[in-house]
Amino acid sequence: MTEVMRDPQPTAGEAGPVLDQLLGDVEQVMLRAVVVLDADMRADEAARRLAAEELAAGPVLDRGRVTGMVTLTELLYWDSHPSAATGPWLRHGHEQGALRVRELMRRDIPIARATWPIARVAEVMDRSGLTRLPVVSDSGAVGVISRDDVIHALAGARMVAA
Repeated sequence: MTEVMRDPQPTAGEAGPVLDQLLGDVEQVMLRAVVVLDADMRADEAARRLAAEELAAGPVLDRGRVTGMVTLTELLYWDSHPSAATGPWLRHGHEQGALRVRELMRRDIPIARATWPIARVAEVMDRSGLTRLPVVSDSGAVGVISRDDVIHALAGARMVAA
């Protein structure tokens, strides 16, 4: 898992610190009520857990470390992917009930820190093309921040600035 450590550069003069102050940090807007999934959990069980909590995705832990993210869509529609009809997917044991989260999760995604400014998360999402990131603190996985959370922060900052 890659943790993106580069700070975004402000576009003009002192705009960076002002923007960070207006928008706040990840901890203020992230979703804390997440379902943390174990990498060895069955895919169908993980899908049921996410659906029961009405969540679109969850961070995946392997030996206590965040190692990826998996979406409900990836868990439910794995067999609609072109590779599901060929190659190793034809081998015995690739029914949804036999699949493990680790086989479907996204790996090597950036991990956000709870203390990051929201502008930094927006930059990371833009660069990576991802719409949600797992959030960690020194104590481990603490939440998920989504593009919607970033938009809500921007809307809130605009109302404060007006």
